[in-house]
Amino acid sequence: MKTIRTLLLTILIFPMLAQASFAVVQFGTAANSITVGDSDEHYLRYVRYMTVSLDKRTGADWITDEEINLKTPIERKTIVENLKLLENPIQREIFDKMNASTEVFIFADAELATNRIKQRIEILRLMLEFNGDDDLRYNYATVKEPARTNASLWTKTTHHNFLFRQKDGTPYEAISQLCAPTTKTYGECLGAIITCVWWGSSRVMGEQRFNNYYIGKSGVNSTEVLNMAEEESGSPFYNTRKATDTNTYIPGDWGYWKNYNYDVVVSKQYVRVLGILVPVSPYYDKNWLEKNDTKKIYYWSGENSLYLGGNLFFGLGVSPRTGAMMRERLRTVYNEDLKDVIEGLRPTGGFDSKNPFLEGKKVEFLYPGPKAEDWIPPVDGPTDDDLPTKLTFVDIKRPW
Repeated sequence: MKTIRTLLLTILIFPMLAQASFAVVQFGTAANSITVGDSDEHYLRYVRYMTVSLDKRTGADWITDEEINLKTPIERKTIVENLKLLENPIQREIFDKMNASTEVFIFADAELATNRIKQRIEILRLMLEFNGDDDLRYNYATVKEPARTNASLWTKTTHHNFLFRQKDGTPYEAISQLCAPTTKTYGECLGAIITCVWWGSSRVMGEQRFNNYYIGKSGVNSTEVLNMAEEESGSPFYNTRKATDTNTYIPGDWGYWKNYNYDVVVSKQYVRVLGILVPVSPYYDKNWLEKNDTKKIYYWSGENSLYLGGNLFFGLGVSPRTGAMMRERLRTVYNEDLKDVIEGLRPTGGFDSKNPFLEGKKVEFLYPGPKAEDWIPPVDGPTDDDLPTKLTFVDIKRPW
């Protein structure tokens, strides 16, 4: 884990040369904007603020806008070539993907463009740190380690035992405490990603703007502003916007790997009784998971994840991997968990004594069959187009 963390944090920090095509990144306002073009002047006035590593913006080549006007075309070209050597590959992919998207990304000025990049980098950096910490300061809750946090400004939400809300302090104080190295939290993937989004936004906006923005949007007391439960607050999404181009993934995007839901799987199963096909659900307890789930928490009906860049996705407790590998991970762990579901639903000795219609009659399991893998259609990496419900990256939210 440490090796992965070191490698990926290195990628976030150190630059490499990359190429780009330009299309829909604009600077200005919706009514009066400039579409960024592939010229040395546009690179110096706009692109470099998005692609050059945040910690490499010094030296003779980092010239001011006024100095751009004083340079000859040959001098500009040389400066651009030097600056491209300082580019961060993830920042470059952010810019390139924005241009490849059918969405339009408008930045009022270079400062705002820089902040949007920094926001995404900080979101990714924090999740990498969550996964790379030796003590996993934000970790999954389990039966042995129930959902909780030692952050004094936070408490559990009303609707979800594994999500948290601010109970004291200002929004900036609260998110800073929740992300502190000394804080230990047990929750799940959704809360961890919401935490990363709040963190990235707060680092960019600063204390006063972050507090004013969230208190103003919530319209409630400042001690109740940050709340991970969507049913209770809109604050998880204040610094995001829903993607309209769902085929383009931009580093820092937050999405959901949708898998088969356990209760849906159970409700769609059938058995054959005396040659008659009947659904399982009327004869078996639909609430079996809630009543008997004392050993496991069934996370793997889906996974909230971040797109890291380079065709890699990752989330809480899930190291960076390709989309195909992410699907295989969900399939494998899901099927392991589903074995408990099968055993809980299967009638003892092949008979059902709970329902008078089936009492004393042998029940033949037509589908799923004897193995967990037979309960759901197999997911074979990227070639899953024939599935009725695809394991896909959906509900993409863009940090904003």
